[in-house]
Amino acid sequence: MPTISYKPSSNRMEFSGNIVADATSFDTKKGTGVNFRLAHNQGKDRKPIFMDVVMYGTEKNPIPHDLLKKGKYVKVSGSYFETERTGADGTVYTNRGIKAFSVEEIKTVTMQLSDDGKTATAIEDEDMPE
Repeated sequence: MPTISYKPSSNRMEFSGNIVADATSFDTKKGTGVNFRLAHNQGKDRKPIFMDVVMYGTEKNPIPHDLLKKGKYVKVSGSYFETERTGADGTVYTNRGIKAFSVEEIKTVTMQLSDDGKTATAIEDEDMPE
């Protein structure tokens, strides 16, 4: 399973979902970066949750571009970020997402339904109770 790792911070979160579109690359002073968006399906009667993700790579820790393709189901770990910008018309826009330090493909997933039957959680094979 491809994995890329960076030093974690105390502001840590994990999010899993399907990649909505192939990641887009950009150059930085220290290497490269990518932006992509995940969609986490919450069930047929609820809207999916979308999460923007930014990830930076270096020569030592390259970005796994082959993994960041539309439709792949991945889990990202990173820190939450929130930025604001003001548009030309004065409207303030807020961008929220995850600055990822690791991403891994989840190939086999079992959905575990909550006791009330309203939410489902993705469980990887090695985390399944026996």
